[in-house]
Amino acid sequence: MKSIILVTGAGTGIGKLSAQALAEAGHIVNATMRDVTGRNRGRLSALTPSHADPQAVADEVARIVGLAKGLRPMRSVIDFVGDGAAEVLEVSERVRIEFAHRIGISELLQANVRT
Repeated sequence: MKSIILVTGAGTGIGKLSAQALAEAGHIVNATMRDVTGRNRGRLSALTPSHADPQAVADEVARIVGLAKGLRPMRSVIDFVGDGAAEVLEVSERVRIEFAHRIGISELLQANVRT
């Protein structure tokens, strides 16, 4: 089974859901983290466009699952506020591919390789 990495950028609502899940699980967030989280929530809310919706994450998962084998991307980015995730992944993918060629394992980059 091939793994797929789905990167949810700021503003998708997923981080908020994760924070709620941690709180419900009994994790304690210290005062500094709570302050930073509160400030960031306000800033992200100001940057987040009105069309941003966590449903986009579910829709992207469904889209990827619906693709034919060999066409599914290794990574997919959902980013409503432009937090740089897509740009960072573009650079890291280029470096990963160059490294695979350098060490002689570029055949592992092919979509049809069985894992």
